[in-house]
Amino acid sequence: MKDKERLAQKLESNAQKVRGDLLGTVASYKKCIEILEGIKRTHKKDGSDFQNVLKNFELPEGASMYWELVVFNNELRISAYPEKIYLEGYENDPAKVEEMEKTDPSRVIHNGAYVKDGYYKNADEIEEEIKKQIGKYKERLRRAENDLAKFDGEFAELQKIADTFGDFLENLQSDNDYKLTRILKEAL
Repeated sequence: MKDKERLAQKLESNAQKVRGDLLGTVASYKKCIEILEGIKRTHKKDGSDFQNVLKNFELPEGASMYWELVVFNNELRISAYPEKIYLEGYENDPAKVEEMEKTDPSRVIHNGAYVKDGYYKNADEIEEEIKKQIGKYKERLRRAENDLAKFDGEFAELQKIADTFGDFLENLQSDNDYKLTRILKEAL
């Protein structure tokens, strides 16, 4: 009876850890979606955008938006502890930089020999980036919820196999069975 109980306890313990991780992932994605959907676009009284792009967005309570230098590029980050959301607030695709050079050269940043030139996105482009991120997080959430449902179904099947295996261990009796039992116990 000992082996069957030990096997069941190990299986349950490990399953709870995996299930907890999956539930944490689902909760994290839901929080990120809530934060992103809670961002509101703001304007000056005359309807124009603020020069500081971050002032063009009102964030939900507890969230902050900031620029962070990451490997020669500034990334726009939204943070509501413990969630961090990374947005592409800086564009360095050469074709897009060349197009921006023609349409609005004041936004282009010439970085020198070792780093590609780029430009910071304006409020409209960041608003589009936020919408893209909402879509990405909704897709990630859908996949995580599917994984959780699949795990729950597979775990029930695994419990049946463990019960059968535990019964098998209890019924071993001969010397050869004893050797087999020791090998199987060590494997557990």
